[in-house]
Amino acid sequence: MARWIVPALLLLLAGCQTVPATRSLAERLDRAERMQDWAQVAELSRDFTLSRREELFALTSILDACVALDCDEDAAVAGIRGPLVSEHVREFARAWLEYVAHNPAAARPRFEALSRRPESAWLGLFGRVAYATDARNVTLLREAIADARSNPQVARLMSEDLQAASMVLASLQGDDKALSALIEEGGDAPAALIGRYAQAFGADDFGAAEQALARYARLWGEDQDVAVARMELERARHPPERVIARARELMAAHPRYWRLRFSLAQSLVEAGEIATARELMSESFPVAFATVRLELAIVRNAFSAPGAEDIQDYANELAPYRDQPEALATLASALAEAGRLEDAVELLDHADAMSEGLPATLNVRARIAREAGRGEDYVRFLERAAARTPHDVDAQLLLGLAYADAGDAFKGARIASALRHSPRYVNPERIERLEKAARDADPSFRTASLR
Repeated sequence: MARWIVPALLLLLAGCQTVPATRSLAERLDRAERMQDWAQVAELSRDFTLSRREELFALTSILDACVALDCDEDAAVAGIRGPLVSEHVREFARAWLEYVAHNPAAARPRFEALSRRPESAWLGLFGRVAYATDARNVTLLREAIADARSNPQVARLMSEDLQAASMVLASLQGDDKALSALIEEGGDAPAALIGRYAQAFGADDFGAAEQALARYARLWGEDQDVAVARMELERARHPPERVIARARELMAAHPRYWRLRFSLAQSLVEAGEIATARELMSESFPVAFATVRLELAIVRNAFSAPGAEDIQDYANELAPYRDQPEALATLASALAEAGRLEDAVELLDHADAMSEGLPATLNVRARIAREAGRGEDYVRFLERAAARTPHDVDAQLLLGLAYADAGDAFKGARIASALRHSPRYVNPERIERLEKAARDADPSFRTASLR
């Protein structure tokens, strides 16, 4: 299976900006952004003035709409109104546009510079937390949260944003205890409800996961995050053909939700419809957003890695995302395919310094070990990756085949048995291939006894 879609909790929490409980203009702006209704954001922005620091998130919604609608960025920055507007606010806006539309890595030092000045710390720290959260960079996120909390005024202003960021950090670190406590504390905040969904999904409690999504939708609307999560549930429970039909239904109902197209493409690949998936990914995307361009670059590598003559162009394309471990792992995978193993390992080391046991880096390391004939290392890396994502069917199947290839028929067959009884959908033919591999590893072994 192509691994394009970021794990739900990380992707969805990164987009969860909490808003005031009342239906303020700032809340309506936030909701319109979550619905990807950029025209409505533009219309609402005419009446918005930045008069409360707590409503900075609404300004970012307006700036995001500017990117989506290809507006004049300089005019948008000059047009910011309100009693809080200053040159620092305008610099924040310019840095935000750099981050969202152009070169995310170039925005980071601008946010950091703002955060070092007492009068603009509230702006810079907001940007740093958002940047690190989206990058899923443990090192940067831990530092940004700590710096924000060390400033009492900023900590008060960003209390709910910091809670959402802390959920992402706990998830990246695999700290289930801390994550559960944060979710409980968050109540019905968007990030907490998405966290509740993700925990239930990870435990294969699909009923509870659906309930969490239903509550989110009642309180916050059927936004893009919910639609993508619904597709994740479909993929976990049903064969690709049914998932494809459901994805097309959701896309017809929500044509602006571009992440649904990535989800549909993944299911098309799983169903063997590669040509259809390629065609889908060649259609128009909101490529003005840097994050969309990154997703598309990852997808292209999944379809076919760039050749040795194109690898430098691919590296340049991913350079704006150099603080994102997933992007580094993608480039490392392409370098490994091109035979540049030392460069690939160096990138993986950088990615691991930003994360904690990222499955993507472990999988690339496993492939490098296999190609180098280091069978024990190959199995060890796959074991670590599978331990981080115990419900990932593909990770378990790959590990099972590695066990069988190493001559450990029992471990391979045990994984096959577990997958046969899994509440998640697993293609029966793939399980049968694993069982056959286990029998071939030890002809005296009978996989039927483990069923």
